[in-house]
Amino acid sequence: MDVQVAHYTDKGTRRPVDEDSLVIRTARTVNGPLVMAAVCDGMGGRAHGDLASSTAVHELSDWFDERLPILLQDGYDLSVLRRGIELVLRRISTLLENHAARHRQDMGTTLTMLLLYDGHCVTANVGDSRIYEISRADIRQLTKDHTLVQREADSGLLTPEQAETDRRRNILYQCLGETLGLAPDILEQDVRPDSVFLLCSDGFRHQLPPREMREALWKAAGKRRGGMEHALSTLARRAMDRGETDNITAVAVRMI
Repeated sequence: MDVQVAHYTDKGTRRPVDEDSLVIRTARTVNGPLVMAAVCDGMGGRAHGDLASSTAVHELSDWFDERLPILLQDGYDLSVLRRGIELVLRRISTLLENHAARHRQDMGTTLTMLLLYDGHCVTANVGDSRIYEISRADIRQLTKDHTLVQREADSGLLTPEQAETDRRRNILYQCLGETLGLAPDILEQDVRPDSVFLLCSDGFRHQLPPREMREALWKAAGKRRGGMEHALSTLARRAMDRGETDNITAVAVRMI
């Protein structure tokens, strides 16, 4: 397999700073490409949200360089990888909690991460940034939001459509830096050939139906270099034209 990656980020129409951060890392191995991508949406206002999300992606980048090769040295093992992911997420959360305590300022960040290796897809999620898998036939959401409205939807108190538009949709019950008993969702699946994975902050998706994201990215995936970047920027501008004011970040990864 080979890999194509693209990304887009914008502070949006009203926010003074971009509190989103992203990281994309790739490496060549004897088993093919190793890919890590993550999107983080910081909270805490201005510099504090920016610091929270940038701290998370910095720590993930170091983990990719220093710890991930050790976790994979004896081959792919989900239980080993899961423990490694949980440890780095807890480290990030503790760093943010300690900084917030020292400066008496609440701060936190969502984190959604994708790992692709040797035909395996592993996702890790805390908060309400999302990962979608796009194919010729459909688009599937691979992560579940850690929000109050998602809990109500799971309990049957709201329909999925109501949860998407409920004004409480941004209230999280779990994020890095503000959560006791952190419990990230870590899931695995096989990689389907030609899949496109979309990681995004909530600002990217609020104004865009999933089918619209699928159509744009699937059409762009087979085009010349730069096609997916153009699709992401077009979708982001469309979201802003429809009234989105939040920071906007998206990453697309295509396995060929």
